Amino acid sequence: MVSFVGYVNSLVVEKGILQELPNAILTQKLISYEDTEIIEKIAGEKEADAKKREQDERDLQTLNGVLKILKRYE
Repeated sequence: MVSFVGYVNSLVVEKGILQELPNAILTQKLISYEDTEIIEKIAGEKEADAKKREQDERDLQTLNGVLKILKRYE
């Protein structure tokens, strides 16, 4: 059983997965050859995330304003 695990490690992980790793990582070389649509799909901010971030920023501004008012009454 131990030798089986060693062979699986050698054949699958080392030769299969690790061999493909340099091609699977998003590098500058890969980015420069891809079109803008693919890069936006991979790394771009999704519309729902952008709306959530904007709402969070507005909430933070509101909370900071409330905190300033409360600090005046200390």
